Amino acid sequence: MSLIVGDAVAKGAITVDEKTSVRSAASLMQRYSVSSLVVVEGPRLLGIVIEKDLVTRVLAVGGDPSTP
Repeated sequence: MSLIVGDAVAKGAITVDEKTSVRSAASLMQRYSVSSLVVVEGPRLLGIVIEKDLVTRVLAVGGDPSTP
């Protein structure tokens, strides 16, 4: 049996605004038990942020997770 990506993807992505703080993003990830969030600006897709991004691009370099 051959599977397609659509069979493996979780339905209903959690979205955040690009100005969402890292702390708020992490809280959403915990609340919804997800490891990534879709970042949007209005109807426009800007990208995806994953747990590793929060750790390596913010926390590991001494960033303040409360700052948007």
